[in-house]
Amino acid sequence: MKSAPVRQKNRVLIVPSFYHEDLGPGSCVAATARGPLKLETCDPARPAQIWTVVPAGDSGLFELRGSHGVISVGNGRITTGGGRSGLQTIPFDS
Repeated sequence: MKSAPVRQKNRVLIVPSFYHEDLGPGSCVAATARGPLKLETCDPARPAQIWTVVPAGDSGLFELRGSHGVISVGNGRITTGGGRSGLQTIPFDS
């Protein structure tokens, strides 16, 4: 995740690890109305590509809210009905 090019707090872009800014506009993860996410050419003005990091409890739990709601996962797949929405930070050494 990278900071989104907006002034509001807790906004991020989800950028695949293979993205390299020097090679062109790259791809960003975009929300869709049907649930599955898709990769699109990064466009700072596209609301579907800007995600909000929302605290969702203790121990670093958070949710990602996009233009079509919070990402939920059920049975290992992104879903629009049911599932779990919490993500958690994991401590690591750099």
